[in-house]
Amino acid sequence: MGGSLTYRKKLPNLNSVENIDAIINDLFFNFNLLDYGFESFKDFKNKLKDKHREIFFSKKFDFGTINLLPQIYTLYKSFELLERS
Repeated sequence: MGGSLTYRKKLPNLNSVENIDAIINDLFFNFNLLDYGFESFKDFKNKLKDKHREIFFSKKFDFGTINLLPQIYTLYKSFELLERS
């Protein structure tokens, strides 16, 4: 679980969350949640395409720009979930 990285100058330490399914079900208990998904930030970085990896690990781009990539990816994955519903 994390927050926006866009406004931070340094990436925080990543912590894995035990039993994320229970946390998600608890947070959305009264919201008629049909589906959800999650993946680790480490997996996200490993699956980046070369052109995105170049941006993500670049020193040429602003920190805010670099850290928009995970947010855009998350939005993309959210729309994929909507399409499955």
